[in-house]
Amino acid sequence: MSNLKQMPHILLSSVGISGPKQTEYAGLNSALVEARFSAFGLWQLLAGAARPDEVWFLLTPKAKQNCWEAIQDDARQLGVRVRPVDLSGDMDDSHDFLQQTAQAIPRGCRLTLNLTEGLRHHAFLF
Repeated sequence: MSNLKQMPHILLSSVGISGPKQTEYAGLNSALVEARFSAFGLWQLLAGAARPDEVWFLLTPKAKQNCWEAIQDDARQLGVRVRPVDLSGDMDDSHDFLQQTAQAIPRGCRLTLNLTEGLRHHAFLF
């Protein structure tokens, strides 16, 4: 039997600076959910082993200022753990973005990427 702690399944998402907006999301099985952040819509639509343990948000200082409180409120209502991943510097610089993101992700974790929000080019970098 191993004493190693099981690594979490993380849903990694970005948010923009415009703040939350209630949106309806549809799953493959015709399920519909509403959420202010796409990561929470996706989290609700995933079931069983596909549902991540935690939702992490890549946040620039302005995005954190505009959205973190709402993210925490929504997470409490859903009963999901969230974590901010603070980004600094020039997020248009692909190297900086990738380096900061990669340093935050625990080695060996199971990772699901949400490409819906955030800066457009970050989806391609993921």
